[in-house]
Amino acid sequence: QFPRAALHLSHGSFLDHVARDFAGGLFGSAEPYDLIIANPPYVRTQVMGADRAQELSAIFGLTGRVDLYHAFLVGITRALRGGGTAGLIVSNRFMTTKG
Repeated sequence: QFPRAALHLSHGSFLDHVARDFAGGLFGSAEPYDLIIANPPYVRTQVMGADRAQELSAIFGLTGRVDLYHAFLVGITRALRGGGTAGLIVSNRFMTTKG
């Protein structure tokens, strides 16, 4: 029914993919997505360890007390085509935090 539709599936870290392929400049090589459906993990960066938390904060411009949701949300906005659609499953706790 949709002969021009394309589907590409890959196994890997979404955050690493965004940091690598949507960095802009000469290294930003990926085509933006028309649709992103995500269920980001709710993990405080303290659980990941200081090195990884600082790396994600620097890559995605995050400050203060953050969790992976923040990195995923920024990453999704970088990877989504203008006029694209994103659907996210998030916990009600995330919707009421001040972060």
